[in-house]
Amino acid sequence: MSILVFIPVFFRPCIMFKRQCSKLLLALVFFCDASLVMAASSSEDASRGKRAEIVKVATYAKPSSSSAGAASAGSTPSPTSAKTFAADSSRADWKTQSGPFSCSLTHSIAGFGTAVFLRKAGAGELFYLTAQAPVVFPLGTAVMETLPPVWRGDQAPIHLGSTVAVSGAQPVKLSANDFAPLLQQLASGSKVMFTSAVDSGQQNSSPGMARVVIDPKNFAANYKIYQKCIGEMIPYTFAQVSHISFNYPEKSEGLAIASKAELSKVARYVKVDPKVIGVLVDAHSDNKGTAEENEATSKQQSDWVNEYLVGQGVASDLIKARWHGDKFPVGNNKTDAGRSQNRRVTVRLESEETRRASEERALAKSMEEENKSASSKAEEKPQESAKSQLQVAPPKQQAKAERKPIVTVPPRETVPPRESQSSSSQGKITPEQLSKMINGLELIPK
Repeated sequence: MSILVFIPVFFRPCIMFKRQCSKLLLALVFFCDASLVMAASSSEDASRGKRAEIVKVATYAKPSSSSAGAASAGSTPSPTSAKTFAADSSRADWKTQSGPFSCSLTHSIAGFGTAVFLRKAGAGELFYLTAQAPVVFPLGTAVMETLPPVWRGDQAPIHLGSTVAVSGAQPVKLSANDFAPLLQQLASGSKVMFTSAVDSGQQNSSPGMARVVIDPKNFAANYKIYQKCIGEMIPYTFAQVSHISFNYPEKSEGLAIASKAELSKVARYVKVDPKVIGVLVDAHSDNKGTAEENEATSKQQSDWVNEYLVGQGVASDLIKARWHGDKFPVGNNKTDAGRSQNRRVTVRLESEETRRASEERALAKSMEEENKSASSKAEEKPQESAKSQLQVAPPKQQAKAERKPIVTVPPRETVPPRESQSSSSQGKITPEQLSKMINGLELIPK
């Protein structure tokens, strides 16, 4: 180019020597064209070589040290063995699903399954890939990296981390800390690719490689909707609010701030969960006052809880408020700490399942008590029988031993009148007659 600039300088002397200057000018022009062609050719070759190198890096992304340790040494598969799953750019999209207890953001991947961001009540946020049968993501290390656009040949993939792919419907699962780089790249409009780092010779792995590409199209707008859902979601589960308890001071003038905070959780949950069929409120007191005073104290606490829940939007027909005075202590009423434990209020939520379980427990307890009562009666009956025998038998035996035989005395036989008459008629009794009279008498034995 610099030589062409000076061509007009040499043009004037060439007017006198037309033929010589024409030859010189032609030589200069030829030399400049050759230089330009060679420069353009070398530049194109360099660019092509650089692009080929970038494409090679994108195809064989170098895994991290942890990934290299999981994969077999020298087992880099050929490019033709890798199967890539990606959504069609014209159809790629993200969809949100909102609810009071869960929020999700899903992305369909043709031929593979879905990519999902999920947050459930009482649990942390997750990202996972769901593979639809018969697709199987190879087990082992999975590398996560960006995938630059084809037209951006000057960009190289960015390594975002690695994880271990497992068997099942969710081969890849990341917690909130692990998927933060993925989230950042999708929000900035970059594609992210999960690449398996196993070979066909590894045990329990599917042959070849697999690449799953996640498209960022419409991600940013739908992610905002997803975040809004999380902000409005109930952050606790039924199990976490189905049974709460709080204590109250000896001279209480109303519900404490901490107690209201717990009751607000209950009210917020009850209003959005149709499975709740009842709210049981039970208030208790210590035994410091009279029975009537203690019952009145517990009733006051029960009324305050009932009024607060109704004020927070809980239907009054769901609430069953009860008070028990000092009948069911949980602590020692002889100490201040024990009395403080006894001054308490419990709130329980009922569902069909928990109510059925409570009824079964009550029935089992009733049957157990009946069995104990029957067994105790059966044990007492032989004891009473033996005791009665011990008490009654000796008198009977004593009476039997002391009883004397009763001897009946037959009536005394009269002397035959014939002999009497005969002896009397004769006027005297002979010895033989006297002996017969004595032998006829029966004497009572001594």
